[in-house]
Amino acid sequence: MVVVGQGALARPDGAAVLAAAWTLARQANALRPDWHGFNVLHTAAGRVGGLDLGFLPGAGGRDLHGILDGARSGEIEVVLSLGADELDPADVGGAFLVHIGTHGGPMAARADVILPGAAYTEKEATFVNTEGRVQTTERAVFAPGRGTGGLEDPARPLRCRSARALAVTTRWRSCARGLRRSPGLRVPSAGRLR
Repeated sequence: MVVVGQGALARPDGAAVLAAAWTLARQANALRPDWHGFNVLHTAAGRVGGLDLGFLPGAGGRDLHGILDGARSGEIEVVLSLGADELDPADVGGAFLVHIGTHGGPMAARADVILPGAAYTEKEATFVNTEGRVQTTERAVFAPGRGTGGLEDPARPLRCRSARALAVTTRWRSCARGLRRSPGLRVPSAGRLR
């Protein structure tokens, strides 16, 4: 098995590192029809699930560096941070920052608006971990204060409006059920949901 850390791929020579690691995996017979022994270890929760869903910049869109460059230059006036605790708040420049998160941190401290979210223990949810394995949770405790999960999640109207603006239809009663049953939506890890 070959495991490559995301940090190695984020370097300026990341494409060459990826190509070399892929070649090594092929030479080590780690890429077979019965087993895929090439893995990228991601550093942020939810990144693998986001990649499964195709959350990548579209034509004319910006990647993270492009968004942060635009925020620093003033070209982007509003930045929405969905628990992006690994970022340096200075990277958003003077942009208006809306932060949705489960705990305080540098981005929350810098935010102009904070929408409290519920932690995974405080809501029923479906996650994809860094290994690409689907995990489901049930609420173990109620979120303190105004942070809520499920239909009462204060960020839900924002996500619903965003989905409408992007022409995405979300009529699922649960994320797990929606991912399993959506025709045309290819989410490899969702096939393992029960």
